Amino acid sequence: MDLPFELKLLKKGRPKDDVWQYYLEGECDSQGHASAVYTYCNIKYSRGETSLLKGHLANHCMKAPGNVIRMYQRNFEENAKKKMKINGQLTLNEFHDKDQPLPKENLI
Repeated sequence: MDLPFELKLLKKGRPKDDVWQYYLEGECDSQGHASAVYTYCNIKYSRGETSLLKGHLANHCMKAPGNVIRMYQRNFEENAKKKMKINGQLTLNEFHDKDQPLPKENLI
């Protein structure tokens, strides 16, 4: 049984991350990974890994709109907090009461 034409056009695999709306997709390498060129500052990545693309937006690009930078910075902060909770790692405020001076044995 043949599938309808519309279903044949649907792409298979994982959907693209939202970060790709800020990049132009280039040619694919032998493993099927596309290169990426950032639309605001024309930086090129030979392999457009989403973590690198998001990191550029959050931390490195001075030409990106402020709302885009803040959105990706918030994403990194939220992911870091989730990882800390999973690992049971304390934050600085949880580890030490900031109103109390450090005990002398903790000072170098």
